[in-house]
Amino acid sequence: MTRISNDAEFRKVLDGLEPVQQRQVAARFVENVLVLCADERIAPVLRIAASSESSQEELAEVLKTARATTFSCHTRCGSEGVLTYD
Repeated sequence: MTRISNDAEFRKVLDGLEPVQQRQVAARFVENVLVLCADERIAPVLRIAASSESSQEELAEVLKTARATTFSCHTRCGSEGVLTYD
């Protein structure tokens, strides 16, 4: 196994992977930080993204879910700290 010690080496290794392998690496990374996210929509997305058997239709659908989740989370970020005046 090649030891990766910096960002440039990591990117080079990723670029050498097939798209399915890149998707699987990304899914495994997210699985390792999933405890930081309480959103239940992410786990099914990861399950499909990590599978090499997922169809293009399934991937397209979970991409929509992932984007909607990201958009929803980012637009809510900081909303608790917003002051409103009546």
